[in-house]
Amino acid sequence: LDTIPVHPDAPLGSLKRGLAKLRAGQSVCIFPEGKLSTDGRMVGFQAGVSFLQRKTRVPVVPVSIQGGFRAWAWGKRFPRLGTPIHLEIGAPIAPPIANDDGQQTWVIEQAVRALTRRRHPAFAPVHLLQVVY
Repeated sequence: LDTIPVHPDAPLGSLKRGLAKLRAGQSVCIFPEGKLSTDGRMVGFQAGVSFLQRKTRVPVVPVSIQGGFRAWAWGKRFPRLGTPIHLEIGAPIAPPIANDDGQQTWVIEQAVRALTRRRHPAFAPVHLLQVVY
């Protein structure tokens, strides 16, 4: 995997690398919460995914990962083998007409939350968004 780690105090360098990959025609997977969940619940999304979408005009495909926290909880050295993990993949979200990263971040987050509720209404997993070019 060609990963791009994001330092919470200096995310701009990582965003620039993601931007270069998207402009080169590559796909980029983003965990838009900006940090790992310590209890399996989803936290609010950061605007990085919307920033990349606005700059490249590519659609975002929302994906919900359910069961990941149960399979490999925060602080555990090894995963629990045999724990099921489910993916829910949503319809692509078109780039916004306006340049409002905050509003688009909210739209993307709501799409992922809807995917989560469709499979299991009470479950709050860690999420993934894939930006496709």
